[in-house]
Amino acid sequence: MRYNKEKPLGDVLKLFVKEFKLEKGLQRTHIFARWNEVVGPVGAKATVYQFFRDGILYCTISSSIVRNTMFYQLDTYIKRINEVFEDDPVKKIILK
Repeated sequence: MRYNKEKPLGDVLKLFVKEFKLEKGLQRTHIFARWNEVVGPVGAKATVYQFFRDGILYCTISSSIVRNTMFYQLDTYIKRINEVFEDDPVKKIILK
């Protein structure tokens, strides 16, 4: 991965991510960060575990009251999380 020409740092980072196949891991990290933004501080604090696979975001919520409140807003959460991505990676959210 040695180049003689100067390249912008952004291009080099994109090449690095692509070459080492880090796209899915970075996307997962962005989804988790976006979840915390979308659900707000109370929801983020109540979320104790997150897992993302095959378009499904699994979240374990420590408070049953917060979980029940979130349950009625799942469609909104999916739309708001997917706003920042070109494709829609989150198809479904499961709260436990």
